Amino acid sequence: MNTLFAYAYLWAFNFISKKKYNAHLDALFLEESNDEILLELEECSSDLNTSFIKLKRYFENEVSSFESNIFGKVLF
Repeated sequence: MNTLFAYAYLWAFNFISKKKYNAHLDALFLEESNDEILLELEECSSDLNTSFIKLKRYFENEVSSFESNIFGKVLF
């Protein structure tokens, strides 16, 4: 999910395409198809703002620790 969040940032600033974000989301969803947040993200995958807000809320409310090293590696 840290990587997906980084991809959302990159998509927001036009460093990657929606296609690349969606490819990573699809791969995660295939691995964990019962994960509610991934299902929600699949449903709004064409809308950057909604996707970004859902990811941000997920990390604020559902995750106890954020793996900044993974996030940073994806960004750079």
